[in-house]
Amino acid sequence: MSFITASITGPCAGCDTDTAISSGSEARCLFDATPYLFIFRYVSLTQGEASGDLSQTELVNLTGAGWYVGMIQHAHLSGTTLTASMGTSDGIAAVVNCDAIGLSNIAPVVWVDIESFGAGSDPIGYAENWAQQVIDGGFRPGLYYGAANPGTYGLTLAQVNELLSSPYFYAAWSGCGAPQGPQKITQGPCVVTMSCPSYSVAIDEDAIPSGDVLNDAFVVAG
Repeated sequence: MSFITASITGPCAGCDTDTAISSGSEARCLFDATPYLFIFRYVSLTQGEASGDLSQTELVNLTGAGWYVGMIQHAHLSGTTLTASMGTSDGIAAVVNCDAIGLSNIAPVVWVDIESFGAGSDPIGYAENWAQQVIDGGFRPGLYYGAANPGTYGLTLAQVNELLSSPYFYAAWSGCGAPQGPQKITQGPCVVTMSCPSYSVAIDEDAIPSGDVLNDAFVVAG
C-alpha cells in the first residue's frame, strides 16, 4: 500500500496512544466504534523503530481502516537535560524511522514532544536543531508541548510563541495541563480508553478546534 498526505479542518476529534494497534481488524473495529478520525502514533528516539512503536505494518492497517495517522516522536524521560546536540541526533532518528515506515517523499508533519525537561536544558536549541533535521529530511516539523512533572520544566507560552514565529515549526499542539496559546491541536481528557466490542486501548483524546486547518499533516492510504 502507498501513502499520501491529507488535511483536516476542525472541528474534528482524534486521539494519541503509545499502544500499538496490532491488526487490521482491531484498527477497523476501533475506527468504526469511536468518534475519532485521526490517531497519533509514536516513532522512536533512536534509529530503528522499537517494539511497540509505529511500524509500516501498523500504518498499513490503520490507514486501510480509514484512520488519518499522525507521527510524533517520543519525549525523553522526565528530568532529562535537553541540549541542542540532542535535538540534532533525535531529529535524524525521526527522519530515519519515518523513512523506514514508508513516509519518504510525501512530507507529512512529524511532531517533537517537549515536556518535563531538567534544569539547565536548552529547549529552544533542542527544538530548532530537531526541526532543522526534520526539514532537511523532507518532513515538516510540528511542536507538541506538554505540562511539566513536579521538579521539572516545560515550555512557557513565550517560548512556544518564539518557536512558532521562527522558520522552523508548522504548528503547535498543547498537551494536557500545558499553557494554552496559538495551538492547532488541543489535548484532553488524558488517560482514557477507546474501545469497541473486541478491543480497548489507552489513549489521550485530542481535538482540532473549529476553523483550524492542518494542511497535509496526516497520512492516509494512497
